[in-house]
Amino acid sequence: MCKLILSRDSVQEQMAKLVKVKLEYYRGTLHLDTSEDKVYSEVEAKAQADIDTIVSDYSHKVLTGMAQGMKAIFTSMYDKI
Repeated sequence: MCKLILSRDSVQEQMAKLVKVKLEYYRGTLHLDTSEDKVYSEVEAKAQADIDTIVSDYSHKVLTGMAQGMKAIFTSMYDKI
């Protein structure tokens, strides 16, 4: 799924724009001489991590339990105010 999304032309164009912006920042503001390949691999790794987070499968039971626990904690905290 990740490779399918990253291979789209629109995604590639946006990643290229982001690499260009990051290179300008690194070379201009930070005065670092980094290669375009290194910056591209950083952008690609971040994109893969973000896609993995978006398409991950969450357990509904666990999320419900966490929500109920947070509700109980916040209710007890705000009842005292």
